[in-house]
Parts: sequence; structure tokens; C-alpha cells
Amino acid sequence: MLDEECLRPGVVNEDTFLTKLNQLLATHKHYESKETQNARHVTDTSLPPRCFRIHHYAGKVTYNVTGFIEKNNDLLFRDLSQAMWAARHALLRSLFPEGDPQKVSLKLPPTAGFQFKSSVAMLMRNLYSKNPNYIRCIKPNDTKSAMVFTPELVLAQVRYLGLMENVRVRRAGYAFRQLYGPFLQRYKMLNPRTWPRWDGGDREGVEVLLAGLAFPAEELAFGHTKVFIRSPRTVSLGTGESRGSKLVLGGPG
Repeated sequence: MLDEECLRPGVVNEDTFLTKLNQLLATHKHYESKETQNARHVTDTSLPPRCFRIHHYAGKVTYNVTGFIEKNNDLLFRDLSQAMWAARHALLRSLFPEGDPQKVSLKLPPTAGFQFKSSVAMLMRNLYSKNPNYIRCIKPNDTKSAMVFTPELVLAQVRYLGLMENVRVRRAGYAFRQLYGPFLQRYKMLNPRTWPRWDGGDREGVEVLLAGLAFPAEELAFGHTKVFIRSPRTVSLGTGESRGSKLVLGGPG
């Protein structure tokens, strides 16, 4: 919509762009502005004029349209690009390839929005062709201090990173999984049949160990190489502490 507004003939500015948003998205549940709030008789002093707000899945983000048109056009005069190219410096030529007089184009340069969209599409193609592992980092405070946690800051990051949704999905399945060998080595002291030594296979030892702890059948599943435990409370810190009908498996970490 911003690209269309930049190419439209006539008087074009941020106010006409905001008016267009208000017209097309007035009833959209994830969009609001002063105009849409006034139409619904909503008083909200946190939303300034010339702004609109998008309700993202993890929170609300306010955008100020000032400078949107100029920044999106991203215009650079052709003679400036040619001057940079004429400097005959390898780095400058790589930054201003449009300055090559043999590649002069009369087409309008791509907008910043179009370049961003193309960059994201290229990134997604690259990600889909790989096997990425995502590491989510949370900044505990703004002072870079050890052992200092700002609850509001951490909570906001948890929401925006979508960690709550990930936890819900994980808890719907099996929250804890571990190879049979390390699991048996860590918890074998909880059953007299596996402690101090188990002479059979790792999987059989884990099955005997857990059978002696009387877990509900729906709490456990046994794979080819790993044991799966549904509730995260079943495996936690402690030394054999009993919680209701569940036994908290002990050990460090």
C-alpha cells in the first residue's frame, strides 16, 4: 500500500497514506488509529496523531507515519551515483552499481519497502534450504549486570519471542526426553533392582526403573533410543521429594 501511494499521481504525503489505511483497514481487528478509535468512541491518550497501531501476536506496536513517503522512495540522484562510480574505487563501485553509464536505466528505482520485501524473501529461501537451529536470548537487565533481573523486561521479551506458545506446544507432547543410557546412569539409585548395578540393556533398565516408581501410563513413552516424559514437573530438582502421586526424580542440573 505504501508503494502504491508513492507511485500515485497528485498530492501524496503521509496524511494521505494514513487516510488510505484508515479507509481500507477501519474494521480490521489488528489495526487502530485515532480515526478508528474516534469512530468507536474510544478515548486513548497513548496513541498520538499521525500514528497507527498494529496488534501483533505478542503485543501492540505503534508506528508514526512521519517521513514514510520520503524514506520509502529512497531516492538518490543519478548524477551522484555516476560520480561515485567515476571515483574508480572498488568499494564505491560495488556500493553504487547503478552509476555505471553503460547500465543506465530509466526505470524508477526500487522503493525501500520493495527492497526489504525482496531481502526477506531471499532470507526465507535460504532458511528453507537449510536445517536452522534457533537460539533465543533474553536480556535480563539494561545495565549488563550479573544476577540482576528486571521482571518487566524479561516478560516483554518472553512474549515477543513467542516462548509461551512454544511452551504450550511442548507441554502438549513430551516435555522431557533423554537417551536411555544417561537416564539410567543418573536415576538408577531410585530402584533397588537397578542399583547399584544393572546388567541388562539400557532400555530394559529404564523400564524396570520407572515401573518401580509407579508413574501413570500416560505420563511415559518409550522410543527406539530415548525415554519420553510428559509433565515437566516429573523431572526437576530435588532428591526424591514426593509431590502428590508423583515422585520428583533427583539429581543436579
